[in-house]
Amino acid sequence: MKIKGLLGYEKQVDRYVIYGDDGRRSELHCGDYFEARIANHWIGTTIEMQWYNDGKHRYFLTQGGLGLAELIEASVPVRQTE
Repeated sequence: MKIKGLLGYEKQVDRYVIYGDDGRRSELHCGDYFEARIANHWIGTTIEMQWYNDGKHRYFLTQGGLGLAELIEASVPVRQTE
């Protein structure tokens, strides 16, 4: 297993990050695959970014029903595997 922990957002680097249970951290980049533990099942998703004409962007998850803010607020366990 690459890393297991909780998801967070670091404004200074403008990235979502997995904060590992072992003290490590892993920045998530577009296309990175990870899993969230929902109702005792690991659900896979990737993180993506959409750019707009005004130069702003929005991160989103490809798995329908999963939201970044909700995963953070609920302290949902996440993991990246190799």
